[in-house]
Amino acid sequence: MPQNLLPPDISFKALLRLAGPIFVANVAIIGSGTIDTIMGGQLGAEHLAAIALGIAATISVLMGLVGILQGLSPVAGHHYGARKMTEIGIDLGQAMWLVLGFSLVGVPILMATDFWMELGGAKGEVARMATQYMFWTALALPGSMAARTFIAVNAAVSRPRVTMWVSLAMLALKAPLNAVFMYGLFGLPALGGGGAGISFFILTYLSLIAYWVIWNKDNFSTKDRKPSARDLPCGRSHKNVQHGICCFSGC
Repeated sequence: MPQNLLPPDISFKALLRLAGPIFVANVAIIGSGTIDTIMGGQLGAEHLAAIALGIAATISVLMGLVGILQGLSPVAGHHYGARKMTEIGIDLGQAMWLVLGFSLVGVPILMATDFWMELGGAKGEVARMATQYMFWTALALPGSMAARTFIAVNAAVSRPRVTMWVSLAMLALKAPLNAVFMYGLFGLPALGGGGAGISFFILTYLSLIAYWVIWNKDNFSTKDRKPSARDLPCGRSHKNVQHGICCFSGC
């Protein structure tokens, strides 16, 4: 039997090779927020409250938008299985147009800090530090969404280790960068809980650069294209789901 007609390896060992790096990467991502919480708690209750409010608001906006971008993963996986490598790059480029559009919505929502402070009942120093934290996470939102598209496509093309190593590298840098901005090292002002937002901003774009550099070493097409409704990943996913439902139900 030709090699390309062999069934995929679905053994436990094969699944572990995929699931293991994804698990480690997710732990590393969660660990970043944990470091913020621990270091903020060491400074006091107000710093901890500011970080908690900032993280809650940021996650609320980010996860809602990233959930749509995750539509890239099954589409890229379909192309990868069909060995249509250039199509993966095209869809990734279209996903970046979605990131741009979502940024025009998400950034102003996070920048509306008065709303979030009123919603969280934050006042005084807590409100000041939370506002500072959210200012930087709002600026990081486009980079964070763009990085998530690379994470989605890396999982789809069986390269979760890329995400794992980048996430671990960012985790290793999190505490030192937090210390610089939260505690005021090297002559910089001590920003307390608000300083954690600056480290989030820096690490977000460092990770995006890392993903972009690694991706451009491959033979996927990344040629810029204008937005296309046909090529948008979430649009393709929706059509594929509709087609599957119709085939199953006989409609």
